[in-house]
Amino acid sequence: MAEVIYSDDEISEVVRQLQDCTLPKDEWTHAAHWAAALAIASAEDEPFAVMAATIPPYNEAVGGQNTDTEGYHDTITYACMALAEMVVGEAEGRSLSDIHAAVMASPLGGMDWLKRHHSPEILWSVAARRKAVEPDLAPLKDALQDVTDNLQG
Repeated sequence: MAEVIYSDDEISEVVRQLQDCTLPKDEWTHAAHWAAALAIASAEDEPFAVMAATIPPYNEAVGGQNTDTEGYHDTITYACMALAEMVVGEAEGRSLSDIHAAVMASPLGGMDWLKRHHSPEILWSVAARRKAVEPDLAPLKDALQDVTDNLQG
């Protein structure tokens, strides 16, 4: 099943609803995560801090919990936001919808992109859920080339 590619207006709406905790839970998809990450990375001075402060209350608002085994995960949020910042920096002058489409067409658009960077025993540890852990397999910047290729081609 192909992921949704959002327009600029739809990206703004995802971010608004995420931040005011009204985004329906079934709309908090992988594509929506990237849309929010890219928008926040393009608009905020401290995008990781903004996203880290946004996700836990949203999870609780839609009936989730933020525990050692479910909900907010600091390493995943850090990795996503670090890459979102890199991508936005490389895509200067491009619309958020174009950037989002390039991300979704890259390996980042798949659900297992983190496996290229973090071993499962580290990624799924309680320590990684509580505090961001750097990749142990490959640097995050290694994922950037696929997205910049999509933006250029």
